[in-house]
Amino acid sequence: MMSRQRLLVAFSISLLLAIFSSTADAYENLLKTKVDYFEDWDYGPGAHGPAHWGENWEICGVGKNQSPIDIDTSQLVYEEKLDAPILHSYTDENAYVFNNGHFPQVIWPAGWIYVDKKNYTMIGFQFHSPSEHTIDGKSHDIEMQILHVNEDGDYAIVVILSDVQDKVNGWVEQFWNKIPVANFWSPVDVGVLSPDGFRVNFSKYYRYTGSLTTPDCQENVVYSILSTVYEISPGQLEHLWNIFPNPTNRPVQPIGDRKVSYPKASL
Repeated sequence: MMSRQRLLVAFSISLLLAIFSSTADAYENLLKTKVDYFEDWDYGPGAHGPAHWGENWEICGVGKNQSPIDIDTSQLVYEEKLDAPILHSYTDENAYVFNNGHFPQVIWPAGWIYVDKKNYTMIGFQFHSPSEHTIDGKSHDIEMQILHVNEDGDYAIVVILSDVQDKVNGWVEQFWNKIPVANFWSPVDVGVLSPDGFRVNFSKYYRYTGSLTTPDCQENVVYSILSTVYEISPGQLEHLWNIFPNPTNRPVQPIGDRKVSYPKASL
């Protein structure tokens, strides 16, 4: 018998198909990035936490290219071929926000990104707090991950880090108060989101290859971590913590022999 959560997913996909086909496609692609939200896994110290993910998803435990990582800026490698800015095109598009039981996600199939001579279609984005990636050992208050997928099923994720400042992030505010407290997987209509106001610097970033940061931790992700840190207000961070009172980040993983590169614009 199909579980209640799976029924909710099926209902949500049907709803989105009826509303907006490209949004539904993005939603289904988003589901594919997380093989099984319905298994018992979490971010805690117990039997279902990150230290035990490898028991159900082997690569989470033995993979050599796992994410997130700490970016040691003293070990960066300049790479001339990297685009600066990252080539991308985002447009006005309908968006839906939902609570997957682990962290908030937004379905926003608003364009594409071009990375390493490959085109990736945007799925949407999600938030983790505190940040999953760290810079020189420093964690940030929130990490926004913009997810893109290509025709081969590989991912390009752009990471935006934010810290609390005395300023409301106006772009995030458009959907922040619509994050469902419960009703897992039931999407809430945000309306049309515009990239206008989404003013981030795509020229300065760190690039490396890694994995998804949740099970099944598949290692087919190119990360671009923007080096500029943006703002989130104390009230916005508190609102997120009220819904997700426990940390929603996987601990940093060994970098191994991987290199982290940067483009000329980051000099």
